[in-house]
Amino acid sequence: MIFEVVQGVIVAIVVLTALLMALNKYVPASKRLQGALADKLLTPGRSAPARWLGKKLHGQLSAAGGCGSDDGCGSCKGCAPSKPTHSGPEIFRTKV
Repeated sequence: MIFEVVQGVIVAIVVLTALLMALNKYVPASKRLQGALADKLLTPGRSAPARWLGKKLHGQLSAAGGCGSDDGCGSCKGCAPSKPTHSGPEIFRTKV
């Protein structure tokens, strides 16, 4: 009896995780929802597990890149401009 309940909970967690990953990949609006949920979970006065989950969700958004991330991509012209990897003129040399 108890093993069936534990098995059901584990399967539900796996299915929910797969669903969230698919939504993040195929539905860009889900990133906005994920960001809003992360912000709500990171508000002061929340429990430690809620803050932990908020940090995880926020970290996934930052690591994802693209529009709305904090990496300064500049791909959609809405983020900060991307930073050059080096300064100075580029010098191309050919082998002789």
